[in-house]
Amino acid sequence: MRAGLQPALLFLAWMLLSFLAASCASLRDAPPELRPLEFGGALLQPDGTPAGDEVVEALFRQADYVLIGERHDQTGDHAAQAVVLDRLAQMGLKPTLGMEMLDLETQPELDKFNAGELGAPGLPRSLNWPSRVGLPFELYRTLFEVAARESIPVYALNPPRRVVRTARLNGLAGVPPEDRRYLPERFMLASPEQQTELRRFFNAHPGPRSMDEEHSEIAQPLTEERIQGFILAQSLWDSVMAEQGLRRRRERPGPLVILAGIGHVERGWGIALRLRALDPHARIVNILPWRASGIAQEESNPDGRGQDAQDEGFLYYYSPFPAPASGRGFLTAMRDGQLEVLAVEPGSPADQAGLRSGDLILRLGLQAISSQENFYYLLARGAAFTAPVELIVRRDGQNLPLTLPTP
Repeated sequence: MRAGLQPALLFLAWMLLSFLAASCASLRDAPPELRPLEFGGALLQPDGTPAGDEVVEALFRQADYVLIGERHDQTGDHAAQAVVLDRLAQMGLKPTLGMEMLDLETQPELDKFNAGELGAPGLPRSLNWPSRVGLPFELYRTLFEVAARESIPVYALNPPRRVVRTARLNGLAGVPPEDRRYLPERFMLASPEQQTELRRFFNAHPGPRSMDEEHSEIAQPLTEERIQGFILAQSLWDSVMAEQGLRRRRERPGPLVILAGIGHVERGWGIALRLRALDPHARIVNILPWRASGIAQEESNPDGRGQDAQDEGFLYYYSPFPAPASGRGFLTAMRDGQLEVLAVEPGSPADQAGLRSGDLILRLGLQAISSQENFYYLLARGAAFTAPVELIVRRDGQNLPLTLPTP
């Protein structure tokens, strides 16, 4: 892409690769399969080998939909998405961009952006980004800059949070009349195979798992009711995003690029499955991150592969762990069952809090930290994003309390 990366994005990208590619003279000297797209890396085939430009361009030119999975707090994922979006525009394909992270009530403000009346710098305030999204706008800024530069319209795809919360607690029938316009015309429950995987994921990741629980620091008991609510919420998100995607795809020539969490893209179970039901002849390209340890599938698939490896239309971009901790200026990784701080950006909120490389993070507020995924979820959502949070870290054999400022 022609536009340079933002300074914060460059710093985080450098830190990511400094841990995982330290033996390379430079990022661009690394093999293309071990190089992020923003540093000249290649899109990968399911076996991890680079997909040639001819193969990639043929897939893109035929595509009606390009689904790019992301981990929402992973800077490298968003940088790769921006590269793909820019590439589609440079090919003259006139893409449209749809985003999971924005709900349908934000579309009037996005329409101002699409009309050139509102620039990327004004979006955080106009969209009330911190409270709506719960993640730093910097993670997505480059995507909006590419969209503005290439005249790519941006559309919200998700129902408002309150609609999902009500449906999760009371079922679709419990959604009040004034909000029923946000429900899909055709609700499609997750397949039995996906429900099995969602149950496994839910049970493996303690802590808040739904929007109405996002301000809670203490994990709620795992009950069948909560699991069913989680499955319904996932199915609702996928169903609405597919219907909205189909609508936007029909409004404009060129592929619709959908940015969504990994769980909505992997194995073709989520959005793609519903798009095929709604638009049977659609040609779909699915693109997922490939971590240092293998293909990312909700960061928890033990062998790094799955049905993706057997399906056509799947590509991957290299986006290694460790991940940035939600704009607070530090990196972590799980080592020997504990969450260790690997690096701290000078002058960042983490540096101000006194966090140091080598610290072991034991607790966030009242919640014990058992996995990196749970820590990022708690750190990036709800009150933890909009107010300082209390950490307990272990350093030199002692437990220390630290207060982590907001980003």
